[in-house]
Amino acid sequence: MKKIIILIAILSNLVSCARLDFGLQFFSFYIKSEVDDMFDLNTPQKDLFEKNFSTELEKAKRDRFPIYADYLESISQAIESTNLTGEKVSQLFDQGSELFLQTPPQWKTALEEVVLTLKVDQFKVFEEYFYTKIEKQKDRSKTLKSRQKQQLKAMQKWIDESIEDLTSTQEKKLEQYIKTNPKPFELSIKSQEFVFSQFKEAFPEVNKRQIFIQTFLTDWRTLQLPDYVKAHELYLVKLKDYVMDLSLNLNEKQKNNLIRNLKKRALELRKISIQSEAE
Repeated sequence: MKKIIILIAILSNLVSCARLDFGLQFFSFYIKSEVDDMFDLNTPQKDLFEKNFSTELEKAKRDRFPIYADYLESISQAIESTNLTGEKVSQLFDQGSELFLQTPPQWKTALEEVVLTLKVDQFKVFEEYFYTKIEKQKDRSKTLKSRQKQQLKAMQKWIDESIEDLTSTQEKKLEQYIKTNPKPFELSIKSQEFVFSQFKEAFPEVNKRQIFIQTFLTDWRTLQLPDYVKAHELYLVKLKDYVMDLSLNLNEKQKNNLIRNLKKRALELRKISIQSEAE
């Protein structure tokens, strides 16, 4: 759900995309389709969102991509140094979490005009959309084993696109990490249901439901169940511990792979930013 709601988090995932230009095209298509599915936009609304979204995406390329590139280069520099410390890894992890989870004001600008044009029937479409998403997530991850499999697959994808491979010892550590630090799935579902109840409460009044939708689309975290927020923060602490241990125990081949991939992504981000400024 958060991939859909926190738009910038989706964009940040493109940093690890094998083809960043292709990833951007998919990102644009995905967001436009998802927002349309949420509300069943009419033609004028689609045109308005298309125009606003395209404008704000170009701003993101110019303003945000150099920041992402700086961050990736700071990681590569830290890996290249001979005195990488746990404190430095922790600092970079926290910096990345903040950088990729915050929602820049551009996205609010792209969405706020469209939200103001939504009709009652479109809010009902959103109600059904939200409810269906929750139920599908429940069905996809009914057992702890299936959830751990999904979590392991996501971690392996990140590893494949950064350091590229693990030693047998590192693989065992990853499997142990997944077993001992599962994502707070049950609380995540409860949190989504809690958010859904807030929508139901806001629905009868036009202003309240518009404010809810704007918050839902651009500042999802403020609507979440407090217990889930705490559990997710604890999950991130343990994830940081894992990343720290892995980072401090990379062999030379893994370091070189990571440095090469980080620099490649940073260069791609800068090229796209420069191209956007020239257009």
